[in-house]
Formats: sequence, C-alpha cells, structure tokens
Amino acid sequence: MKKQVTALLCLSLLVLPACNAGTEATSSSEPAPTSEAAPQAMPIEYSDSGYAEAPVQADADMYAMDTVMHFRVYGRDKAQAGKAIEDAFAEIKRLDALMSTNQKQSELAVLNRTGTTTLSKDNAYLLKRAMEINDQTDGHFNIAVYPLVKAWGFTTQKYNVPSEETITKLLPLTEVKDVHFDEKSGKVSLAKKNMGLDFGGIAKGYASQRLMDIFKKDGIPGGLVTLGGNTQLYRSKPDGSDFAVGVQNPQDVEDYVGVIRGSDEAIITSGIYQRFFERDGKKYHHIIDPATGAPADNTLSSATVICQDGTTADALATALMIMGRDEAIAFWQKNADRFEMVLIDKDNKVTITPGLQDRYTPKDRPAPEVIAHGA
Repeated sequence: MKKQVTALLCLSLLVLPACNAGTEATSSSEPAPTSEAAPQAMPIEYSDSGYAEAPVQADADMYAMDTVMHFRVYGRDKAQAGKAIEDAFAEIKRLDALMSTNQKQSELAVLNRTGTTTLSKDNAYLLKRAMEINDQTDGHFNIAVYPLVKAWGFTTQKYNVPSEETITKLLPLTEVKDVHFDEKSGKVSLAKKNMGLDFGGIAKGYASQRLMDIFKKDGIPGGLVTLGGNTQLYRSKPDGSDFAVGVQNPQDVEDYVGVIRGSDEAIITSGIYQRFFERDGKKYHHIIDPATGAPADNTLSSATVICQDGTTADALATALMIMGRDEAIAFWQKNADRFEMVLIDKDNKVTITPGLQDRYTPKDRPAPEVIAHGA
C-alpha cells in the first residue's frame, strides 16, 4: 500500500520538476483497491516550507473512500501542522464510517439493506444537498443509481456488463422521488424494495469541505487536500500567493493540459478515465447516466468544476459529465454566478468559462476555447 500511495502522490502532484515543487492535480486514474479496504494513513513527513510566515510543511497520504488522498498543511511548528493532519485523518475515518456503502454498520449500508434508517447530521445534510442538486440539474445528478452502480460492479470492483433486461428492471428503482426524507427528524425511507443510495458522487466533496473547517479550527495559515479527483484549497500559500492546480490530461494521466491558479476554493474533476473496466475491447466507465442505466456516452472525457463549496463542485462535476458538452455549457450559462468550469472533449479539446481566462494557463497547446455568456 505504501509504495502505491507514494507513486500516486508523485503523479497527482504533477511534478514541476520535483515531487514537492508545486502543481497539485485534480484527478487520478489509478484503479482503487476493493471498497472493503479500511482507511489507512501513512506517516506524516515534515519539511522546510521556505516561508517565514509558516516555516513547517507537513505532507501525508491516506487511503479511504475508495481513493488515495493527500494532505498538505503549513504551520508555525511541527505540533500545529501535525495536529491539523491528524485531525484530518480522524475526520475522514469518521465520515467514511458514516457514508460507505460497503461498511456493514454505516448508515447508508443499513439504509440500503433495510430500506429505512435515521441519518446523522452529516448524512442528513448530504442527502438534502443531493436532492436539491438533483432538482437543479434536471435529474442528471442522482444518488439513487446505486442498484445500477452495483449491477455494473463498481461498488466491489467485480465488474460486469448487465443485460438490457437487467437494466430495464433496475431503472424504476432509481427515481429520487421515491426517496422519502424528513429533514427535521433525519428519517429516510426508500419506497421500493431493492432501492439504494450511493453518495459516491458527492461524499468526497463534502469531506474536503469539512477538512477546511478542521484547518480553520486548528489555525493553520494555509493548506490543501487532494481526495482522488477532488482538490480543495485552504486559504493560500503562507506568502499569500495562489496554489497551482493541474488539470489532468485524460489521454495521458501522467500529464496535464493546463494549470489553474487559485486559493480558498474547490477544484474538482470527474472523468471517464478515472475508474473503468474493459470487456471485449470496449471500455465501461463508472459515471452512470440515470436516464439509460449505462455509462454516460457523449463527447466529454472530463469536467472540472471550480467554486468555493466542495460539496457543490463534486456533484456538479458528475452532473456535467452526464449532460455532455452542449448541455453543460447551457447549464453554466444559466448558472454562471455559481461556478467556473473546464470541459475536455474526447479529442482533447479544452473549453473554459470566462472567469478562468486570467488564471488558467495551457501547457504546450493552443489557448482553450472560452464559453460566451448566455443571452
């Protein structure tokens, strides 16, 4: 595990030119170990940050929520920086135990097994936000697709191509209107037998947002977390300068197409290259279109959403991937005040929103197309 984590860290930081030189990637395409793996944290590594304002840099890795995570914080000393990392580890373990569909005693596992449960504050909030975003995206973001995700084998990595008959039978079990939720009490019930919920498209965004609260509580001057395809920035570097976050190249996961500079925001990517399997020469990725029951099939290979809230960014990145390029652009034009985005087509064409023009730098390629504001 440690060798795998270390290798992925160097990849996910998109080294320029050394492993700690500064560009943080938004995604990783490395296949994850099985979902049953318990959270594992690697030792904290301390180094000189080079910043007088916060001389200690602490880095650590963790495997949880089916992905490799990286944490970096700056502190005035080892005690402050180390505490922030340890508190981040503890929070991820707590959330994983609540939200995993494979840990038998988690609230979601109980709900999926029995059809009803009472949710904790975290899961109740997440369910509320998921249902709101489902409505805002006309159903493209759908946490009730769990029966389909399971049928394709993405919950256990025991991959399978379900028959059309199976998909047809499962589609009626994926309607969000059949999720009955009492926000006041936290009680949730599923109206149909064999329904289930999966927070996979939103949980890591919520987790990264919670870690920002941890960092604030611990008083660190700056830091970042990378949870698979989710990068969230806490404040800025200690000298006030922006972080540089690489947008991964879908055609070469050891490379990147450009760099976004920013601070105090989430930069979250969803892509068809992140988790997939092959059967008979065809690739099947993990982003299931709730309208068809199959992996989303359009011109996009990745969508990156940039906004202050990690929960929103995570869910919208998934929704945009299901929408496809034209519908994603139309959606942004109606919601331009909510987020910025980077779209990459399967031919590696890059499209960005106007708010990124001054802080997106392409790497060894023409300038990206800039979306026009809607009428």
